[in-house]
Amino acid sequence: MASTLPPQLTDSTPYLLTRAVRKASRLAAPHFAAEPLRFPHYVTLCWAAHLDGATQRELAGAMDADPSDLVTVLAALEDAGLLTRTPDPADRRRNLLAVTAAGHAWLTDRHARARAYDAALCATTPDDGDDLRAQLRALLA
Repeated sequence: MASTLPPQLTDSTPYLLTRAVRKASRLAAPHFAAEPLRFPHYVTLCWAAHLDGATQRELAGAMDADPSDLVTVLAALEDAGLLTRTPDPADRRRNLLAVTAAGHAWLTDRHARARAYDAALCATTPDDGDDLRAQLRALLA
């Protein structure tokens, strides 16, 4: 039985965003549950492909992430053969990132899954949902 929100929460942006994230996580399960690599891996590899040859620090800056938070994600991507980290010849303390051919193929498959997930996530929007989704994406960006 669906219930209405308590009045104090209907205009609480933090609550509504948190609620939306929980729902999005539940809807992701059928599309990605059996995967050892999760959404953060997908996002990181998308950024690495976009920045082609960036350092770990540049990647973290572009993603607005703490570089230490990316270490385990990058290690998992490297262990899976989807990404390489090689020392920068100009400064051996830095690593340059490169998406492998297997990484690009993995991204192609995950993009298709992400589109299906996006469709499931937005399935409850009204018939003019395309406009609503575009507005939401613009606001979130």
